[in-house]
Amino acid sequence: MEREACMAKEGQTGLEPGEPSGNLFPISAADERLLEVLDRSVAFAALMTPEGVLTQISQHALALTGVQRDEVVGRPVWDMVWWAYDPALPRRIRATVVDAAQGRASRFDVKVQAAGGRRTIIDLQISPRLVATGEVVEIVASAVDVSERVLAQRRLEQLLGDMGHRMKNFLTLVRALARTTERTARSEGAFREFSGRLDALTIAHDALDDTSTAEAYFEQLAHRLLRPYTGADSKRLVISGPPLPLRQNEGRMLALCLYELATNAVKHGALSTLQGRVSVTLTAPHDGMGAMFLWEEQGGPLVRPPTRQGFGSEFVASVLGGIFDAEVRTEYAPQGFRLSVSGPARLLFSDGLALQSAQP
Repeated sequence: MEREACMAKEGQTGLEPGEPSGNLFPISAADERLLEVLDRSVAFAALMTPEGVLTQISQHALALTGVQRDEVVGRPVWDMVWWAYDPALPRRIRATVVDAAQGRASRFDVKVQAAGGRRTIIDLQISPRLVATGEVVEIVASAVDVSERVLAQRRLEQLLGDMGHRMKNFLTLVRALARTTERTARSEGAFREFSGRLDALTIAHDALDDTSTAEAYFEQLAHRLLRPYTGADSKRLVISGPPLPLRQNEGRMLALCLYELATNAVKHGALSTLQGRVSVTLTAPHDGMGAMFLWEEQGGPLVRPPTRQGFGSEFVASVLGGIFDAEVRTEYAPQGFRLSVSGPARLLFSDGLALQSAQP
C-alpha cells in the first residue's frame, strides 16, 4: 500500500522487532532526535509524504493550533483546521505541496487559525527532501511566528506615511509664509520677518514632537514660543491652558498665531517696554460653551488702531477664525491690545474630551 511504502523499515524505527509503535508513521532514531530538537526550539515543523500526508509534527505547532497529534497525523496537510477560515488557503497549500513534490521549495507569510480562535501570522516554508537520485522522498514544512514583526512593519509603514504627509504640509506652509512675506513685507525686512516665522514654526514643530504621541499641551507650546520675548521676568507673561493635548496641525498653526501676536507686542505693544505684561489664555469647551482663546496686553505704550492691516493681523484673524469656527475680535483700548475668539474648536484638541464636554 502507498502508506506502507512511506513507513520506515522496522530496523530504522528505534523499536524492537514486533513492538507496536503507536504511530502510523514510525521514524528513525535520527529523525526522532531531530524532532526533539525542534520541540525545544521556537520553530514549528512538520513532515509530509510527497503526496502531502502529514507524518510528524512538532509540539510547538500542536500547541499553537490547539490540536492533538492523532487528530492531524495521517491527513492531508491542506485538510487542516488551520486554513479553514479562508476557503482559498487549502487550495494554495495543496498547490505548494505539489510544487514541493516536483522539487520546488516555497516560502511565504500566511495567517493560521490558532488556539482560542485567534489568528497568527507565520513565515511558512515548504521544501522537498531529496535523495541522491533526485527523488523527492519527503516534504518538510517549517515556520516561525512573525506576528510581531509584521505588525511592527505595518506600524512603521503607517508612521512613514504619516511623516511624509506631515512633511508635505510643513513645506506647503513654509512656501505660503515665504510668498506672503514677500508680498506684504518691506524689502529690507522681508528676510528677517520670514526667518522669524520659520523659527516659530520650528519651535512649534519641536514642541509638538517632544512626546511619543507627537502632541503637546498649550501651556508647554506657549512657554517655548513666548519666553524669549520676556526674558527671566516671569511676571511679564501669564499663560493658562487646559490639560488636553493639541492636534499636530492645529497646534502648529496656533503657534504661528502666538508668534505674530508676540512680534506685534514687541514692536508696538506691551512687550516693547520693561513694564509691559501679556496674558494668554486658552480654555476647552465645557458645559455647552465653546473653547476660548484670549490675548491681553497691559502696561505698554498708549495703543492706537493701526492705519493698515499687515500680514500678521490678517494671518491671525484667518487662522484663529478657522480653528475656532468663529469671528476674531480685536480691541485697541488705550490700556492695552486685546484679542479674543470663542467657538467650537472641534479639531483643536486631539483626544475628543473637549468636544464631548461641549455637548449640551
